[in-house]
Amino acid sequence: TMMIAASLMLGVVHLFVWQKQRSQYANLLFFVLAVSAAAYGAYDLVRMQAETPADLATNARWSHVPLAAFVISVVGFVRLYFNAGRIWLAYGVIVIRLVALALNFLTGVNVNFREITALDHLHLWGGAVVAGPVGIPNPWAIAPQLSNLLLVVFIVDASISLWRRGGTVARRRAALVGGSLALCIVTAASFAALVVTGVVHAPTVLMPGFFLVVLAMGYELVWDLASSAQLAAQLGASEQRFRAVVESVPNAILLI
Repeated sequence: TMMIAASLMLGVVHLFVWQKQRSQYANLLFFVLAVSAAAYGAYDLVRMQAETPADLATNARWSHVPLAAFVISVVGFVRLYFNAGRIWLAYGVIVIRLVALALNFLTGVNVNFREITALDHLHLWGGAVVAGPVGIPNPWAIAPQLSNLLLVVFIVDASISLWRRGGTVARRRAALVGGSLALCIVTAASFAALVVTGVVHAPTVLMPGFFLVVLAMGYELVWDLASSAQLAAQLGASEQRFRAVVESVPNAILLI
């Protein structure tokens, strides 16, 4: 619940920034990304409290809508913010994710499960009992996994290009944003695949990974805002010094 609230708060803050600076589309994409992560987290929370397999199946089906929005906004953010990344990889991620979203509503109970037959009740810390899915995997689950694979390749490619440009800011951005994105996507996708295939008995909770991505991106955007404010202050001080010099110079010298 705290991660959902924090994601929404960060998203709204950067929506206000975009409203003041309409050219900063990275802030708008971050807003979409943060809200999508929060929406998926809400589905996570409700899914863990499902009472029947049908309830969990319905929740899992509709949770793929904010998940698709999250993936597409990540692609747009990386492409715009890094100004790097092969465009065909970006389009490939988006197209395959949209195909996976269509398959999610057309095949099985969702794109991951052909059928959810039972609930696996799991005991967590503090005595909490949550529900996990038990069912028959959907063979079309390869579609979102392929989208995830292309997404990681796209992020790594964009991060390498940004790193090669050199500069402290570019390399920090490539390591922090690109590294956190790639790590969280690989971890979340692997965990979801293990849950779907029954290797791991756990609820499909992906919000912690999404939240780390939101924090990394939000930190980098705030860093840019702070740098812009510092630069504006320096320009203002330079203008004042120049005005003072001009006003103190004798008229004859100033004329020459």
